[in-house]
Amino acid sequence: MEAEIDRLRQLSLVVHVIGGRPSRGELCHMMQACFQDELHRIVDIQFLGRGCYHVEFSVADMVMKLLRLGSTRINGNLLHFLQWEHGFDLNVVSEQLSHYFVFSVMFPAL
Repeated sequence: MEAEIDRLRQLSLVVHVIGGRPSRGELCHMMQACFQDELHRIVDIQFLGRGCYHVEFSVADMVMKLLRLGSTRINGNLLHFLQWEHGFDLNVVSEQLSHYFVFSVMFPAL
């Protein structure tokens, strides 16, 4: 059990999406389009609830790259990359990120 938790800690992260509720396949395609061929290493995506997804990779270097990036905007959605830990609490993430929101500004005369 401890070995599996350590493996998941190294190879996975939590993606919190603000601005939409993509399916697992849509999230995978959005991330692949943004990060090109680097994300062919996605092993699995599971919806956790409240806009959070558990994303597992086949190599740890992609996890580290996304955690260093912190967040990015893709197709009008804001994606936050968070470290996955055993016992991950959705309530804590929702509370911490509740002050973020996505909006669009339109200038019709331009």
